[in-house]
Formats: sequence, C-alpha cells, structure tokens
Amino acid sequence: CASVRVCLCVGTVCLCPRWAGRDAMGRRASPPCCPRHGRPSPPPLPHTQVLVNIGRHFDRDLGAFVAPHRGVYSFAFHVVKVYNRQTIQVTLTLNGRPVISAFAGDQEVTREAAASGGLVSMEKGDRVALQLRQGNLVGGWKHSTFSGFLLFPL
Repeated sequence: CASVRVCLCVGTVCLCPRWAGRDAMGRRASPPCCPRHGRPSPPPLPHTQVLVNIGRHFDRDLGAFVAPHRGVYSFAFHVVKVYNRQTIQVTLTLNGRPVISAFAGDQEVTREAAASGGLVSMEKGDRVALQLRQGNLVGGWKHSTFSGFLLFPL
C-alpha cells in the first residue's frame, strides 16, 4: 500500500491489492487503514476466547472494547511471545491512535511477556483495542489477556 497515494478503504478495510499482510495469528489479512495517513495500520489482536464480557461492550468482531458511556476506564494487557526470538511491540489504541505500548525483546529466552495498562478518558462509542506494532506472536496470543472496566462516568 505504500505505493498508493490515497486510502482505498471501504468501512475499515484496506482494499489495496498489493497488501499481503498477516494478522497476529499468521492468517492472511487486510488491515484497517490509518485515518490520518491512508496507510495500513496493524489490525487489532485477535481474541479467540472471551472469558467475561458483562454488558457485552467488548466487540469480538472488531477486536475492541466500545465505551457504552462517557467516562474514565481502566485497561490492562499482558501479551506473551512464545519461542520467538524477535522483539514485539504491543500498543493499546484509542480509536486507532496509540495510547501506551509495551515491549518484549530478550533474545535469550523462549517465553517473555509485554504488559502495561493505564487510565483512558473515553466518549460514548470510542474504541480501545490492542495492536501488534512489531514482531509476531506465533502461539503466544493463546496466553495473553486484555481487560478493561469503567472507573467512573463523566
């Protein structure tokens, strides 16, 4: 898509025929386009198993938490890289824009975690998701967590 000067998006899917990207699980994927630059940005990390979703505000199809109310929310994530000797960068995003990142890059270990969290002020309908900005997770996504909840409404 770097050779395309305009964003070829329908909804949130990039239709650039040259994009042959893969999602965090290694499947062929068309990532969402960056609303600012028209270039592909990493797709949200997949969540194949949702253990608790009270209120159903985590949208599994989007891979994102959608704020039901204006307020301050707490989010935390823990992403594991397994048998992977490359650095990974995982970023918590708000409406596609980076908020905070975590890195795991020790080349000498076969398992390592990247973890972080923070408080995010959100408007109703805002979306928070995790993106893998660097590296790949191989099988580590199976051992990773992402959680969030409303601290107080505004």
